Amino acid sequence: MYEPTLAEQEEWAKTMWAMLRDNGIWGIPRSGLMYRKDKERARLTLYERMPWMEGMPLTREELRAEQDSDHGGLVVLFAIIGVEVVDDTNSRKEREEVEGPG
Repeated sequence: MYEPTLAEQEEWAKTMWAMLRDNGIWGIPRSGLMYRKDKERARLTLYERMPWMEGMPLTREELRAEQDSDHGGLVVLFAIIGVEVVDDTNSRKEREEVEGPG
């Protein structure tokens, strides 16, 4: 299996970061992750995860593991260029349970 070099990983992260507008949204279709760019803070925030639904080819646990794996990979890749990648989905869900949605 091909393993990209550190220079290739850095180039990919720089290109992706540059393509996103400030406050722009980026979705990863295969795992249903949605991110928002914060240029000033050099941060990419995971704010939504596609929920598991009956009839999906993956179990609930497999979907979550795939999402966690994709997110973890982005944490590593964007760290190369000094961009923090954070998961706000759990804290947002907790706030909604206390305060209600939106």
